Amino acid sequence: MFGSLFTYCNVAIFPYLHSMKYLLIIVFVALFTYKASAQKLVPVHKITEYIGKVISVHDTISNSRIVNKHLTYYMGGKHPKPKLIVIHHGTSVDQGNLSITVTGKVIVFHGKPAIVARRPEQLALHIY
Repeated sequence: MFGSLFTYCNVAIFPYLHSMKYLLIIVFVALFTYKASAQKLVPVHKITEYIGKVISVHDTISNSRIVNKHLTYYMGGKHPKPKLIVIHHGTSVDQGNLSITVTGKVIVFHGKPAIVARRPEQLALHIY
């Protein structure tokens, strides 16, 4: 009696438990990765509260210029009084009817909050 029950457990139940363990590990890793990659979308006028943190900001580009081979976008106001400066290595873009979503760590650059976008996936340009 116990021999056939043991054989049934080894053949029918334990393989599923083994695969369930891997499934739980995969789900846990996926949820942890999703939580780590999700960034908070912050309004540009509250950017000073997030200095030193990694966030996402979406706003229209007030103006732009090239400084030392880096394209600089000014958001939340024109130069010299922007709320946020976005710096990245790239070519000039016509800013008419253009908004941008940028993700990165907020730093202080010449006394103003700034995000340095080193990778293209940190920027998303939106034409409206």
